[in-house]
Amino acid sequence: MEITIFYENNKIKVSNNDNVIGEYSLEAEVNLTSFVEKISESEKEITVTPMQYEVVVEKNNLSEDTIKLLKYIYSIIEAFNDSYRKVIEETV
Repeated sequence: MEITIFYENNKIKVSNNDNVIGEYSLEAEVNLTSFVEKISESEKEITVTPMQYEVVVEKNNLSEDTIKLLKYIYSIIEAFNDSYRKVIEETV
């Protein structure tokens, strides 16, 4: 699965092939459960653009709390990829 993460209109947005699969703002309650469910359906590792959250931070004037949320989203993806690799290694 390939996803893109960007910041627009005070929201962190996650898209897959131009379809937004998640929008997260500190102005509302943040619930990442549906995001986790969507990425868990992937049958391969997740490729993220940009690869590092710092690129999103550099392009935008983000609050410290928004940066924390962005880091958390990236860490969820990293955890999925780590788990995926472990499962693949065990089945090969």
